[in-house]
Amino acid sequence: HASIALVNLKKPGSLNMPHSHPRASEVVLVIKGIIRLGVTCPKKKSDKDNDDYSNQDLEVEEFDLVANSVGFVPRSCVHFEINIGYGPASFI
Repeated sequence: HASIALVNLKKPGSLNMPHSHPRASEVVLVIKGIIRLGVTCPKKKSDKDNDDYSNQDLEVEEFDLVANSVGFVPRSCVHFEINIGYGPASFI
């Protein structure tokens, strides 16, 4: 399965709130403007047979993406997008 959505962040500072997709990864393609993509992923505990996740020591990685740039968010990672440009920004 796949889905696609166009997100318009009309004003500088506009935010697509932090969220995750537990069953799918996400590709972010910037159409217009400058987007900051923030991503934090759960880390598995050291026991390889255990599927529990720990929310300790999570760090946010941030990527600034301009028009025609692509970002990737792995499945289950919490992420957000914010317009850091001077005008409208859009991504799919």
